[in-house]
Amino acid sequence: MNLSENIAQSWLESKDFFCLKNVYYGQRNHDIDILAIKPKKLKIWDCEIKCHTGTSNIYANKFDEIIDNFYDSERLEKIKSIIGEDFSEKSTLVRVFITTKNYFGNGSCCQEWEERFSEKKINVYYFEDIIIKLTEIASRTKKFNDLTLLSLKLKEMSE
Repeated sequence: MNLSENIAQSWLESKDFFCLKNVYYGQRNHDIDILAIKPKKLKIWDCEIKCHTGTSNIYANKFDEIIDNFYDSERLEKIKSIIGEDFSEKSTLVRVFITTKNYFGNGSCCQEWEERFSEKKINVYYFEDIIIKLTEIASRTKKFNDLTLLSLKLKEMSE
């Protein structure tokens, strides 16, 4: 697991999800970056994470690849094998793409790409917003079991 996945996991856990990381499926050894589960509410978030710190530019082929990964039948079968065969009747599967705004190129492209993902029933969340939320949580926390929150608290203390 990389740092961006650790940050995403911390954020999901702050929202009371239980997280399974790097869930491998299929013969080509694909993985679900994070499968986040809220058992009592029967919510399942299938999360893909792409973090780019430099300016990037998503293009149609990369977009199609992400969509294909989310809707891969082997991926859905793996989720069913973890949650149980009847999960689709009782629970809600939400597809979540967590990325940086840079991944979509310059800031003006974000809304256009968000709309394209939304048309495919995929929610987009940005690390820039997630870091703000986690920083708020870290500033209120006294005891740390989470290295991401601890790091943010130490950063705050050093300023």
